[in-house]
This record gives sequence, C-alpha cells and structure tokens, in this order.
Amino acid sequence: MRAQASFHEILEEKLQNQDRPQPGASENRSYQDPAHLAYLLGTLGTTYFRPQTTKIYPVQPKPSPRPHALSQAQEGAYAFFNLYGAELPGAFTQKELKRAFRALALKLHPDMNKGTVGPFIELKKNYETLKLHFS
Repeated sequence: MRAQASFHEILEEKLQNQDRPQPGASENRSYQDPAHLAYLLGTLGTTYFRPQTTKIYPVQPKPSPRPHALSQAQEGAYAFFNLYGAELPGAFTQKELKRAFRALALKLHPDMNKGTVGPFIELKKNYETLKLHFS
C-alpha cells in the first residue's frame, strides 16, 4: 500500500487482496473488509493516516513589562524595600511583593534583631502602601 494513496486506490487494493489468502491469517477477516476500512476512514478522517508535519515556530522573547507608575509615597516604600535588599523589579507583581515582604519580615523581625521594633513596623507600613497599588 502506498503512503500517499487516495481513498479509492486503497479501497481497490483491499478488494484485490481480499481474494488472496493471507499466510498465517485467522478466519476472522473483518479488518480486511473494505466496508470496515471505509468506516475507519470516515470516523478517523484521512488526515489520521497521513504523516503529520510538525511546524516549528520561532520563539519570540516576551517584552519586558513597563515599570509601575507609583505615587511619591509608593516610591518611598519601593526604595525602602530595595534598601533592605528585597530587589523588587520595576514591574513587580503582587506575588513578588508578598515574597519580598515575607523575606524582609524574617530578616527585620524583633526576635531576630534584639528587640528592635522600628524597622519591622516601617516594613509593614511600606508593604501596605505598595499593596494599595494592586487594589
């Protein structure tokens, strides 16, 4: 059977081969019945039997998002986070902000800084200020 044969050519070939006995074939020849083949082609479609060509599209890099337009208070809060080592990108997401807050909270917590409460309270205020940008 040819690889790029049409439906009619395949059907004719199956009809010609039906009369010849297949070596080692069982008595049940329903898989060779042309009606069975027509049913399979009708349900699966002819594209199922053709070799599929894969199309490879070049991957385009995503453009980097623009930095947020922050108010003056939010700019100060953003500078506070970067001052203490959070390294928030200019176009940070809410998830990145929360991750940075939690990392700095562990670092500035009074239990870790010999009871110094000031930076931790400042961190919470700055977090609330930046969180308002997303609501």
